[in-house]
Amino acid sequence: MTVFKFNLDDERYFYPASTVKLPVVLLALEWLEEQNLEGLDAETIMLTDSAVLLNFRPWWIAPLNQDIRASDITSKKILLVSDNDAFNRLYELLGQDYINRKLSEKGLNHTVINHRLSMPMSPEENRHFNPIRFVDKSGNVILQIPARSTETVFSNTNQPKIGKAYYSGDSLIPEPLDFTFKNKFSISDFDGVLKRIVFPQAFLGDERFEISEEHRNFVLKYMSMLPRESDFPSYPQEEYTDSYSKFFKFGTDKTRFRPNSGSLTRRVGLMDI
Repeated sequence: MTVFKFNLDDERYFYPASTVKLPVVLLALEWLEEQNLEGLDAETIMLTDSAVLLNFRPWWIAPLNQDIRASDITSKKILLVSDNDAFNRLYELLGQDYINRKLSEKGLNHTVINHRLSMPMSPEENRHFNPIRFVDKSGNVILQIPARSTETVFSNTNQPKIGKAYYSGDSLIPEPLDFTFKNKFSISDFDGVLKRIVFPQAFLGDERFEISEEHRNFVLKYMSMLPRESDFPSYPQEEYTDSYSKFFKFGTDKTRFRPNSGSLTRRVGLMDI
C-alpha cells in the first residue's frame, strides 16, 4: 500500500462535521458483539428514554414506543443519508468514554468525539447519556443501561479558535468561534478508519475494528448504496436524490445516476459521510 501526503498536519484543526459518523457506526457494531447476549443483535429493538440530571434540561427526549433497531436500521440511516438523529442514538448508546478510548486503542490518536449533532448543548450536557433498553418483540428486556455520565473532559487541547466572527442565532458575535469542545477527526485518522474497514488485513489485530465479516460487509454494502436502492428504510427519489449527501463528489446535481455508472462494489465510499 502506497500512501501519498500533501500539506498534512494533524494538529491543524478543522470541523469534521458528519465524517465522525463512520467510526461511531463501526464502534457500535463492535460494542454489540462484545455484549455476547442471547437475543441481542443488530435487529434488536432499542428504546431510548430521557433523563434529567443536576440542573440540566431534558436532553434528546425520545418516545419510548419507537421501534428502532439496535445497529441495523440506525447504521443504515447514517451510511445511506448521513442521518444526524441516527448518529445521536449511537452516541447516546456508547458514550464519550467508550468512543474515545476505543479509537485511541486502535491508534487513532488525533480524534475527539464529544458531542451530538444538530443539537445545541453545552459540553456538560454532552457528557451525560440517556438510559437505554433493548427489548425483544414481546417487550421483554434483554439489556437495560441506566443514565450515565463521564467525568473525563474530552477537548481539543490546542484550543482552536477560528475566524473573525460568527452568528449565534440572529446575533453576530465579533470574535473567533471557539472549537475547544467540538468534535475533531483528523484527515489521517479518517483515512485510517477507511483503511481498517476496507483493508483490515493491513493492520494488527488490536488496531482493527473487532467486528465480524458479516458486519463488515454490511457496512461496505450500505456505504456503496444509493438511497433509492434501500428497501428498509426506504427513501423517495423525489427527496433523496442519487447525489444526496454526496456533495464532494457530485455537488448539487440531482440527475439520476445511469445504471452503468458503477456497481455497488465499485461505489464503496461514494457517500460523503
